Amino acid sequence: MSPRAACRLEQLGFTEVYDYSAGKADWLAHGLDTAGTQAGVLRARHALRGDVATAALDERVGEVRTRVATSPYGFALVVAADGTLVGPAARRRARWRPGRARRAGHGGGPVDGAARPAA
Repeated sequence: MSPRAACRLEQLGFTEVYDYSAGKADWLAHGLDTAGTQAGVLRARHALRGDVATAALDERVGEVRTRVATSPYGFALVVAADGTLVGPAARRRARWRPGRARRAGHGGGPVDGAARPAA
């Protein structure tokens, strides 16, 4: 809430008042609880899946291949260190295909070379 609203609530006697400077959009983006008339409205976060394989930009393709092989989707989403979605890893460039013969000890190139920018 705004600093002005927080001040007003304190004047009205509320003791647990916080100025959430990041704002409502940030609150909703992090999936935090809401109240009021719109609390029951479905949002994008309700459709998110937690079982998708993810890869860090600095991981080698070989390190991610096992997670992709056990995932029901057959791909990985590349995420930055702060959790920002970079985009899906391009299947052709990353060579996720299960059972693909690889030389021993060869982990493939870095995931960032296989990432497609998110739309």
